[in-house]
Amino acid sequence: MKRRTLTRKSASRWAVLVLLASFLLSCYLPLRGLAFRDGYVSPWLIVAAVGYVLAVGLWLQRRWTRPLGLVLSAVSIVLTAAGWLTAGFAWWQPVVLGLLLACVWQFLRCRIGADEDDDRSHLSLVLLFREPVYLEPDSLARMASRAWDADVQVATEDDADEPLGAEQERSLLVGESPYFLLAHPPGLFVIHNVDDPYFDDPDAVAESVREIRVSQAIEQHRAWVAVDIVQWFGEDDATGRRLGYRMIARLLAELADENCLAVVEPIDGRVFLYDPTTEEKLRSEDPLEALCDWYYPPVLAIEADDPELQAAVNEARQRWPEFVAAFESRHEEHGGDDPPFLVKAPFTDGEHVEYMWVRVTGIENDVVYGVLENTPANVRSVKEGNRVRVRLDNLNDWMCILDGQPAGAFTLQVLAKKSRKEDQQD
Repeated sequence: MKRRTLTRKSASRWAVLVLLASFLLSCYLPLRGLAFRDGYVSPWLIVAAVGYVLAVGLWLQRRWTRPLGLVLSAVSIVLTAAGWLTAGFAWWQPVVLGLLLACVWQFLRCRIGADEDDDRSHLSLVLLFREPVYLEPDSLARMASRAWDADVQVATEDDADEPLGAEQERSLLVGESPYFLLAHPPGLFVIHNVDDPYFDDPDAVAESVREIRVSQAIEQHRAWVAVDIVQWFGEDDATGRRLGYRMIARLLAELADENCLAVVEPIDGRVFLYDPTTEEKLRSEDPLEALCDWYYPPVLAIEADDPELQAAVNEARQRWPEFVAAFESRHEEHGGDDPPFLVKAPFTDGEHVEYMWVRVTGIENDVVYGVLENTPANVRSVKEGNRVRVRLDNLNDWMCILDGQPAGAFTLQVLAKKSRKEDQQD
């Protein structure tokens, strides 16, 4: 049986009915002297008390109200049937049983609140911005028309009777900032344009993210734009899901510019840093997969005194002669097509320290010469492509090809291990 979602209005009506029934029951029992029986609290009084909790949960649309409602309805059915058998027939008993069975049916067939299986209603992507974005209906309709190669029109008073749903014939946009509703087959979309941080506590979220650039984007953003699918009339499978994300992403691509800091995928909580290829990724056939392809090498925050990391650094330094030997014999082994020889070292700019990779061009005594391969996040004293020098006492890691196999990357192995542990904990 396919369950439907209980709307906010329907949930509120149910909450009022449950609250009223609980109130009447809790008043009726004391008046008739039935609140206690043989020194024990009447089961019906407990049902009334739990009913108040159920009413609050329904009003707030909490998921736990569905199993609670089923249990409470089942207990009430048992109590009513028991009363029928022990005290004899009463006219109200069949009525109550009918109402309780109807409640069980509703709880079985309806979702309450968000549900893990309701993927389509959760499809959403968010752009984080440095500064608020000005959006008005006409410009947004033009963006949607370009994104979907369609004729999206701003609704007028004459369109009040236009059906919005599976049978809609036109693509219509209604609303104004901060909320727009856009009806375009095969879905209904809500566009949020909010001049506040997306996260309730951006500083706390930023602090929990180890990738420095992503952390900065979360900390610095001051506004956000999101596109959500609130109703989907297309295929309810993986193909339909990809189409939904593709439509969302292509609309957001029209809004993405250098004011944008990051793209958020709310279902899994992933944050993708904005880069020169982000708009192209958003317009791709599979935007989520494309966004996972990082343009910038990750810059991770890690404790300098981490014992596992320090052990990896020590191993890199102890095995440094292997790197030197491979570098000096590179032409003999590989001819003119030399593979990259890389070392990692700290670069400092005031209080900022970043460990970045350098492509080695020469080694003399205790100094390594090379070209910076990373784009710094905070360090401004160097930039990608600069020629730099690294002293061996600052060596943090190295990578090269030894006997035809990748070698080194000792700290990367530690960081990858820690990242897997964090993903498992999440």
